[in-house]
Amino acid sequence: MRKTFKTLLLALPLCLAALSAQAADSAAGRWKTIDDKTGKVKSIVEISQAANGGLSGKVVEILQSDKGPNPVCDGCEGANKNKPVKGMT
Repeated sequence: MRKTFKTLLLALPLCLAALSAQAADSAAGRWKTIDDKTGKVKSIVEISQAANGGLSGKVVEILQSDKGPNPVCDGCEGANKNKPVKGMT
């Protein structure tokens, strides 16, 4: 009985650590996008948990662009065509 109790006491912190590690694995937060060629930060994207359980990303800031400070999405199709990239999800 005593051995079982000690084993449970030792296992409890390990279980709690595993649970907190799973919570920390989320991609939610603000992320920098990096230019592959120059290594410079291009924009800030905010990733959040969507209502359906998936993830959603939104461009919150453009830091560097070849198309000027307020680029539009000329490569997009549909409703996003020629819309500002900043604020786009």
